[in-house]
Amino acid sequence: MALVKEIYRDNRRIVVIGTALVIGSALANIATINFINETIATLGRYFIDHGATLIVLLVASFVFGVASQWMMTALSYRIIYQLRGRLLRQVLQTEFEHINDLGKGKIYAALTKDIRNIQEGFVIFPFFVHGVTLVLGGIGYMLWLSWPLALLCCSGFALTIAVGRILTGRFQQLVRHDRELEDSLFQQYGRILDGHKELLLNERRGRLVYRTLMDGAARHSRMLRTLADRYIVVNLHMMTVVTLGLVGLVFWAVYRWQWGDVALGAAFALVLLFVRQPINMAMNQVPGILAARVSLQKLASLGLPEPNDLDYAQPLCADWATVDLREVSYRYPGSAAFALGPLDLTVKKGELIFVVGHNGAGKS
Repeated sequence: MALVKEIYRDNRRIVVIGTALVIGSALANIATINFINETIATLGRYFIDHGATLIVLLVASFVFGVASQWMMTALSYRIIYQLRGRLLRQVLQTEFEHINDLGKGKIYAALTKDIRNIQEGFVIFPFFVHGVTLVLGGIGYMLWLSWPLALLCCSGFALTIAVGRILTGRFQQLVRHDRELEDSLFQQYGRILDGHKELLLNERRGRLVYRTLMDGAARHSRMLRTLADRYIVVNLHMMTVVTLGLVGLVFWAVYRWQWGDVALGAAFALVLLFVRQPINMAMNQVPGILAARVSLQKLASLGLPEPNDLDYAQPLCADWATVDLREVSYRYPGSAAFALGPLDLTVKKGELIFVVGHNGAGKS
């Protein structure tokens, strides 16, 4: 969450403008739906009197929609560029022992798998926001038409969302388990590349390594992702069916409970059919956004230090004569078995120094 706040702080102006354009696009779309409803209610007279308004609304919807998507997708790629540079600076400024404890597999997975997931998540997030904004605008319009029918529809959506949260929660849990397997897979990939020469000479050993990888982490990863995607498929089609079912429920309320006339029922049906597409658009983006969230959590769990500027504040003087070290000390993190220092040392320019000591003596 701290990383997301930092990203927002660095790009606040673009986020605000992009959000305003998304809201403008949603309002233009809702106004177009209202124009169509008024035309139906007046048997076409409203269209004859205000036909030019429809053209203005369509142009506004197109301009706002395209501008918002352009700005938000450009922002997404800008954020990924910033995030990739941030992660590289963190790796460069992390203590060697911590990198060694993490293992190359986790670092490779973070620089490739996590960055890719986060990139995809940020790229599709504007489409998710656009879809959600259209849905919220449609709900607001239904409340303006008839709050009893709107509350009936909102109850159906709320129940579906509650079930969907359970399904997406299970999906995210499986994706998190799969992400843990990625570290093991990358670690084994590295070992195969490091030992490629030996494995090439020993085919039996090579087959054993292959079977161990494919029957272990790779197979488990496939099973986890297959099961996770099933939850998303159920969630997506459930929301689609519920949206269509609400159309029938609205007409039932109009005819059976006398909650309105046929024109009102038709207006609600038109709005529900309109929000069906943005609902599907938003639901299709959920897997990528959740995977990006898991990757962000994975990056945070690496325990890398906050990055500093790699540029030196003051350049090294060209005519330096000596380097003085005073009270230099070092202790291995998490271990009190070895400590170096405090050490005082003066090195003159051009002086040749040999550091002698056995393995583990602290020469590095």
